[in-house]
Amino acid sequence: LKKRTKIEIECEEEMVKMIKEKKNEQGKTLCMGEAYKLTGLSKIKGVKMYVTNLLLNQQKFILFAHHRTVLDSLEEFLQKKHTAYIRIDGDTDIQKRFKLVEQFQTSKQCLVALLSINATATGITLTSAAMVVFAELSWTPAIMIQAEDRAHRIGQKNDTVDVRYLYGRDTLSCR
Repeated sequence: LKKRTKIEIECEEEMVKMIKEKKNEQGKTLCMGEAYKLTGLSKIKGVKMYVTNLLLNQQKFILFAHHRTVLDSLEEFLQKKHTAYIRIDGDTDIQKRFKLVEQFQTSKQCLVALLSINATATGITLTSAAMVVFAELSWTPAIMIQAEDRAHRIGQKNDTVDVRYLYGRDTLSCR
């Protein structure tokens, strides 16, 4: 089973204002892309607070994001917290991906798999985690479901995979 939960997190007010402005600029295709990136950036502080609480429980989890700047910020945060993690994004070599997946699957100390939604929504198994957290969402629901299924698949030892969608009020992630 999958249990999906929508969790509101704190966002940077200044960026939320900018998102509202971009959403109101009708007819400009670039505006939604800019608003999408601002949504991710506005949530970084709230995501870090949320992840801090998860790390206190010493539970393994998968953390998905979309934008490189968000992934970089979360990676820096995990390093400062001295947390064992793996990161896979579009620049990760295919051979290295296999080693990182094996590391996450077998190491009890490796608590976080920081993943790019687009680069890892398919083709890898991370059943050592029973929790999936989305710091950012994809435009495409099917990609989100595929990403959830990195943990929800044959080999999962838990009865339920806990999927948590982090969203910010008045951003594009408040679906």
